[in-house]
Amino acid sequence: MPTINGKACVVNGTPVDKVFSNGRQVYGRNLYTDTKNFDNLASWFSSQAWTKTTNTYQELAVIQATKDWNGLSQYVQVKKGDVLTYSAYAKNISSNGTSRIYWKLGSQTEGSYSTATTNLLNNEVTITDSWQRVSGTITATSDGYLRPRLERTTDNTNTLQIAGIKVEKGSIAIPWTPAPEDVM
Repeated sequence: MPTINGKACVVNGTPVDKVFSNGRQVYGRNLYTDTKNFDNLASWFSSQAWTKTTNTYQELAVIQATKDWNGLSQYVQVKKGDVLTYSAYAKNISSNGTSRIYWKLGSQTEGSYSTATTNLLNNEVTITDSWQRVSGTITATSDGYLRPRLERTTDNTNTLQIAGIKVEKGSIAIPWTPAPEDVM
């Protein structure tokens, strides 16, 4: 019996990447881990720039940043032609501001990881002082690694809060679900 509701989708004991119902995608596997509670901040790139709050949004831990750049991310291996969508619940503590979803590594290589190229450098999103789901989609134009992340930029001096980060294959931002590794 498949299990989805707030959990990863597992069919006959095996996690699946996508589930469709009546021709519409209703589940996409989260490629990031530790996205519900941020209990293992060491697994996140730039975690030192973020502070876990005591707040939650939709039963998800809220983490915030007051510094520019340094988006919270993990490495994702991609193949040329892969389509990825990043999404997260986001809000500013006060007022509106522009932030960006960046995809590539900060440099051509980071340790043993080499950056993939993409059809876009970033996706610009407007963040308000109310919770909203923001998302961006790219296509990998080469094999390699990406580090999808939402970054507060120098144009935005607000405290940026995020919860429920999700990176998934496909062009549709499906509501947050944990990675199968987080529930098995």
